[in-house]
Order: sequence, then structure tokens, then C-alpha cells
Amino acid sequence: MPEPENEELDRIADECGAAGSKVALRNFGLACWRAGRAAEPHCPTCICGKRAPVQGDGGHPKDRKHGPGSIAWAEHLQAWSAYAARYGEGQSAERMAERGGFGYGELQELLGREPETWEPRAGV
Repeated sequence: MPEPENEELDRIADECGAAGSKVALRNFGLACWRAGRAAEPHCPTCICGKRAPVQGDGGHPKDRKHGPGSIAWAEHLQAWSAYAARYGEGQSAERMAERGGFGYGELQELLGREPETWEPRAGV
């Protein structure tokens, strides 16, 4: 997955509670994003290691390719950004996760690709 653009790095740094110059914030945002991809939290307020639930494919269980799982919060935010651009911001990314997250197929559509950080739910 390519590294996020400056606007996304600014948002990540803001969510992590960082302060400083634009360059420092973007470097912090990039470090946070990279740590999130590695699932190694490096600060108590940031999204590193945070995951969002993913609903499995619909239909009969034996016909499903993907059961329930989770994705990295940063990837969930990417999907939510596409969702919000299409349908508005009536549901926050946090509320979407509280309601069970996006479906796997919905993620594919919103991201325009397979989710890169998807992991199946243990025991399913």
C-alpha cells in the first residue's frame, strides 16, 4: 500500500494529538501510519494497533469467501472517507465500527481494491 498523501498525514497527526510545524506533523503522521501497519502502538492516544470490525460476505455461510474479521483503523478511515464522500458524514467512522463495520465486499468497493490489512476473526 502506498504511503498516504500529506492531507492524510495531517489528519493522522491531528488524531494522534501531535503538535508542531507542518513538516514535524507530517513526519509524526507517517510514523504513526507506519506503526499502525506494523500493529506496534507507539503512543497512548494514536490509532496505531487499533482495528475496526469487518462483516463477512452476505449469503449462505458455505458460499461466503470471507467471514467476519477486522482491518487496521487507518484502512477503515480510508474506506470511511470514500463512504462519506458518497453518502455524507451522517455516520462517523467510529459509529460505523460500533455498528459492526463495513462488509467485506463494501470495503472492496469503497477502497477500489482488496483490503490490505484484513484478518479473519479467530474461531470463525
